[in-house]
Amino acid sequence: MSDLYNKLASGLRETNQNPAFHYLSGSPWNLFRPLLNFTQEFKFPPGQFILRDLAVLDGSFIDFLTQSKTYKLERIELLLRSFPNRKLIMFGDSTEADPEIYGEVARRFPNNVSCISIRRVTGVNAGKEKTQLADDRFEKAFANVDKSKWRTFADATEISADSLAKGLCQNA
Repeated sequence: MSDLYNKLASGLRETNQNPAFHYLSGSPWNLFRPLLNFTQEFKFPPGQFILRDLAVLDGSFIDFLTQSKTYKLERIELLLRSFPNRKLIMFGDSTEADPEIYGEVARRFPNNVSCISIRRVTGVNAGKEKTQLADDRFEKAFANVDKSKWRTFADATEISADSLAKGLCQNA
């Protein structure tokens, strides 16, 4: 994925766009340093980390356990309200609720979403894979979202950074 992100950043800069990377995760801020080390070790482009609060004393522990599905949607909405002209190229995976969350973002902010790419993750939880990878799950998650704005993939090499930089979600 780091190769794809770097090619995408380069392609966007070549077309006089100034890409900003936002690494949104359901992980707590307590994991910031290991996540930063990971992105640096594997040479991901620098970017903003958007992580969750987690502390026992201030009640965020309860929120962490009960509000995981709304967290990403709320943060993306805040980002788009803060930067209303920003176009998003979003990457997620099939293991949690990324398809449903990103589909909702695309319905609420259709002019701000250039592309959503969801990685079909295998080998993590065989018991859940049948439902997590089902085509009808993705069709439902992206209902009323233009099919040209979303895709699924198994490997990053399936995605053309050049096409994404030109605003094309599907490979040209």
